Amino acid sequence: MVEPTDQAKRLRLSELLIELVGQRNWSANELAKQLDISPPTARTYLQATGFPTEPNRGKIAELLNITYDELQAELNNEPLEEKQKSVDYACQLARSLSLKDFIRLAETVHQRELQELGQMMRLQLGDSSDPP
Repeated sequence: MVEPTDQAKRLRLSELLIELVGQRNWSANELAKQLDISPPTARTYLQATGFPTEPNRGKIAELLNITYDELQAELNNEPLEEKQKSVDYACQLARSLSLKDFIRLAETVHQRELQELGQMMRLQLGDSSDPP
C-alpha cells in the first residue's frame, strides 16, 4: 500500500472536520473552542493547510465519536482489521452508556470471565461436573 502524502492526510482531515462542523452547525471558532485550540489553528485544519498534533488528533477523534486508531486509519486510507473494528466498536458503545449501565456491563463481563475461568480450571483438573 502506498503511504498517503501529508497533503492527502490534511485534505482528508479537512473533509472530516468540515462535515462535523456542518452537522453541528459550528463555526471555526466553535470548533477551536471544542478542541481547546486557537481559532487560527482550527482554520488551518479546516483549510487543509495545517495538521494537528497527536493529542489534538485524539480530541478530534472524540468529537467525531471514533477511536484514535479509527481516525488514523481514515487519514492513512487504511482499513482497520475486523477484530480491531469490533473492539473499537464495543469501546465506543461502552463510552456512550450511562454510568449505571456501564457498571452493570462491567459486572456482567466480570462475572462471565469468572465463569469461563472456573470452567477452564475444572477442565484442567479433570472435573467435568457443573458447579452447584
